[in-house]
Amino acid sequence: MPTGAKCHAVALRGKAYCYFHMRQRQPRRVPRGPEMKPLKLPVLRDRAAIRTTLTQVFDALDAHRIDSERADLRLWALQIASQNVDPAKSNSPKSPKARMKSMEAKRQEPTPDP
Repeated sequence: MPTGAKCHAVALRGKAYCYFHMRQRQPRRVPRGPEMKPLKLPVLRDRAAIRTTLTQVFDALDAHRIDSERADLRLWALQIASQNVDPAKSNSPKSPKARMKSMEAKRQEPTPDP
């Protein structure tokens, strides 16, 4: 024990440790293989890429292809990326008000005389 006190639990049959300490001494199994393939995520240049990546992270978490710790790190990175992406370079469509303003501005531009 961390305090130096001896464990008073009964040792498992044929083993030197109790159930708890036997499990604690065993190496942790890290899942490998197809269920833990690394995610191929796009470069986070715009909001559309961030939305795509967000969906991929949620799908991988739901399918148990990544653990919650990796998902937390990716979601944190997505949050930072979404704060740093330039809204002017976003691929998302303009709001109706913004579209109307740009159409009005185009109409009010003087046309060159031939």
